[in-house]
Amino acid sequence: MRNIVHRKEKFQPIPYRPGNVWPNPPASERSRRIGTLKGVQMLRGISALFIVYAYAVQNYFPEIEFGKFSADIFFVISGFAISLSVSNSGKSFLLKRIIRLMPLYWLAVFATVSLYTFYPKDFHNATVSLPDILRTMFFVPFTDGAKEAMLPQGWTLPFEVLFYLTVAGSLLLIRNHKRAIYAAIPLLIIIPFALNYLDIPQHLKEEYSRWPFFLEFIYGIIAWRIYSSVYKRRKLKYGPFIFASLIAIILLSYALFILSEKRISQVPFDIHISWGLLSFILLMSMLLLEEKIKKHPLSIKPLIKIGMAGYSVCLLHPFVIFFLQKEAYPKLIGEIESPTIKIIELIVAYMLAIICSLLIHVCLDKQIQKKLRNIFISD
Repeated sequence: MRNIVHRKEKFQPIPYRPGNVWPNPPASERSRRIGTLKGVQMLRGISALFIVYAYAVQNYFPEIEFGKFSADIFFVISGFAISLSVSNSGKSFLLKRIIRLMPLYWLAVFATVSLYTFYPKDFHNATVSLPDILRTMFFVPFTDGAKEAMLPQGWTLPFEVLFYLTVAGSLLLIRNHKRAIYAAIPLLIIIPFALNYLDIPQHLKEEYSRWPFFLEFIYGIIAWRIYSSVYKRRKLKYGPFIFASLIAIILLSYALFILSEKRISQVPFDIHISWGLLSFILLMSMLLLEEKIKKHPLSIKPLIKIGMAGYSVCLLHPFVIFFLQKEAYPKLIGEIESPTIKIIELIVAYMLAIICSLLIHVCLDKQIQKKLRNIFISD
């Protein structure tokens, strides 16, 4: 009798404690841990900063081009984050994505229409009509390739939405969430090629046939699979060695990118594939160093905040910079053409664009999302 009692006590489930490796934590606890991956949020924050930097510098020093690779990092992170979310719960997946994207995006569209009313000459080839507004609101590219998009900073969103629709379609066909994620991989490979056979304008075929962008979502799915099967269940003893190897691969990828930029025919390496692999390695590095990163919460807190508001920062920063250039600077400084003044204006615009985007995210975007989730989603 004592032996039986002893065996029962021996095989009692071990309660979860932060820092322990637990193969199967409860769903609520698992979701909380996934939502606090500080390394991923930090990488997202760094990418958002580079996007704002690229846009701001282009407005003051057009000859400088740097930072556009951040879009590739966001694609890989998106594939990773969506896979994590769906593996926990695929319930109301598409509705959650709509609530996440639409409200702030529609506000940005209406803000663009308002700016076009007052500053029509600053929109160059862009036209704002009711069909254009509706197409932009629902992520439908223009049928005229000569037109400029109403919301250029949202150029990545049609790819994101197509990725979400692909995952949602997989969830409808396959009940098992993890298998549905795997099923999305061949679909993401097929879609860019299948679009070439549809009766759509040629410029749209060229736009959506850029399959390396879809490949970057697959990189994110692979990162999720590695994270789920290895990082969460095993403590890696050779972390520093692996990290050093990843850094070496990053440098190699960057070298290949530089060579491909110079169009050296001997290097058969697509630019976007190069940046996609680089983004994948960066993401895996952040996951590998997650425990190290969590030990320094104060030093990385600003980057984490920016990462959590990354969508708002990327979508709203052009409005802040536009206002400063058209209204604030001419009245405060005047028409002074000086490199020093330009650099000061650039720094101020960069900082204010980030701060204003963060405030809108906290005070408006998060509140709207919270209310919509309470109305339409019952957890």
